[in-house]
Amino acid sequence: MNPGGENVSTFMDTDIRYLKGVGEKRAAQFHKLGIGTVGELLYTFPRYYEDWKHVYAINKAPLGEKTCIRAVVSFKASVYRTPGGTIITKTSATDGESIVLLTFFNNKYVADELEEGEEYLFYGRLGGSAGGYYEMTSPKFVKAEGQDYFHPVYPLTAGLSAKIVAKAVRTALSEAKGQIPEPLSEETVEKYRLPPTSPKTTKRYTPPAAG
Repeated sequence: MNPGGENVSTFMDTDIRYLKGVGEKRAAQFHKLGIGTVGELLYTFPRYYEDWKHVYAINKAPLGEKTCIRAVVSFKASVYRTPGGTIITKTSATDGESIVLLTFFNNKYVADELEEGEEYLFYGRLGGSAGGYYEMTSPKFVKAEGQDYFHPVYPLTAGLSAKIVAKAVRTALSEAKGQIPEPLSEETVEKYRLPPTSPKTTKRYTPPAAG
């Protein structure tokens, strides 16, 4: 029998819209990925992981490659709208030695998410500009303190960002209280000495950092 019995099965069958932080509109976006229940969310594993372990000083980071830098936001982001309706958000960040110009397109939340004077990890393709500054376009970012080295990359659709999916997964794992039904037979689990599904599933989302 599955640990947790009927209550766990009921939770896994819960409509995704009832998961905390989802709701009707976001549920419709999950449905485009074939995710209609909490269980389907938990078994939609990341396609791969981005390795943010190697954090570079801005002037030491490889140009033209996806890389991770650590820098402090210099000023509150400015938001512009082009005649064609494109939203452009600009700010800069520094590590004390170099400056990187940050530009985001059609992200109406980024100006509020990036706080002046706060230190972040930025992950993206680093380029150089004619003015002697470095630049990143639409990098991913998280506050620098206490972050994991590995960041999962999920299948996405319009309006559904990696942050939204990751947050929903964390909520589902928390509410599952460590018990996720085992899809394999007891015979298969015993034959191959497989670990319990719940810890195994959790590790698929949050693999341990490399030493």
